[in-house]
Amino acid sequence: MRSLKCHKAHSQRQDSSCEVSPLCGGCVHRHLKPTERRKQLIAQCRALLTEFGHQNVDIEWFGGAHSDGYRTRTVIRPQKRLSGGWRFVFGHNEHFDGVEIAQCRNHHPSLGRLAQVVCDALDENVIPYDEDARKYSLRYVILEVDVQNQGGDGRVTLCFHGAVPEFSEDICRRILNHSSCIDLIIDALPLRNAGLSRKPIAIEGRELSSLSAGDHRFLVKPPSWFTQSPSSVPALVRAVHRYAQFSAEERVIEFGCGVGVLAKHLAPMVDSWMGVDHERHAVESAIANCHEDGQHIRFRVGDFEQTLRKMVGRVCFDIVLIHAMRKPFGTKTMQILHLLDARMIIYIAPNSVSLLKDVDALSHYRLTQLGMVDNAPHTGHWLTVSCLEKGVAPTSA
Repeated sequence: MRSLKCHKAHSQRQDSSCEVSPLCGGCVHRHLKPTERRKQLIAQCRALLTEFGHQNVDIEWFGGAHSDGYRTRTVIRPQKRLSGGWRFVFGHNEHFDGVEIAQCRNHHPSLGRLAQVVCDALDENVIPYDEDARKYSLRYVILEVDVQNQGGDGRVTLCFHGAVPEFSEDICRRILNHSSCIDLIIDALPLRNAGLSRKPIAIEGRELSSLSAGDHRFLVKPPSWFTQSPSSVPALVRAVHRYAQFSAEERVIEFGCGVGVLAKHLAPMVDSWMGVDHERHAVESAIANCHEDGQHIRFRVGDFEQTLRKMVGRVCFDIVLIHAMRKPFGTKTMQILHLLDARMIIYIAPNSVSLLKDVDALSHYRLTQLGMVDNAPHTGHWLTVSCLEKGVAPTSA
């Protein structure tokens, strides 16, 4: 939704620092003063809690990412210019020409520079992707930079549809002619049911990129997931630490551990920490990132539900950390989680509705505290960190 005209300004309205925000419609709250936006987001969260019968739960705002330049990763499709050449835009439709990455205040400046390098390397042989696109079309380009990087270097992943075309060698050569410090990766996505990656192959540079988040740097091997807003990690770490109240005798298991960001920050506080992730390359990255932090930190590849089934009755944990996606895990998985009999569950989710649906299935646990991490400033989104404490002992299935 784009604003056309402001007839009467709200008392909490401020002039936007972004010149394209009235046109883009992405940052729906950029015109609000930070205190008013926080107030509105907390009110939205409170309304959801009330709808699901948790009106007495305490809500705490933990802050989050930097106001501008907080996004260091983007997945985007190239678009041909009418005047010739290529550009990377988002938010475009039949009524709006879109916003280029370099124009967006949310994206780190290095992303804009890296996008221009790739655009300059694309030629007339490239086929832009659409629903009827042929084999060899360029489906996505994934751009990543380090939050501490002030140059134009970073990681570029070219994701082609179906197969990698021969002319991709020319594109790669032109990208690398700009800078030898760019990590260049190429991937061929399946023609049907394609995700963001399949089998990425490093063409040049490091397959393990080094990216910053919080107090540490992390090796990230594609297609491992890494946060799009690294400056929000300290707030996430604070929230988890506040609610978990770790002690030196406790055993922790983390599902969806990724490359070990939370383990790196928090595992030294406990007796043992096990991280589980379905992505093998993420687990390999986590092992590399935490190998100097002690033998008590372990990682393994595994599906959430299947790993739960294997551990029930065999292994005991005091605290369970769960990284959820936008869909709920579902009643069956939550019923198995009951049987792990942990004293506390820390559930981290980008979608509060999905979180609350899963909480309803955890009848032996009660939602006691909920934290909000601002991982996407100026938008209507937030990351939820919830604390569920065991109230009734589970029965065996």
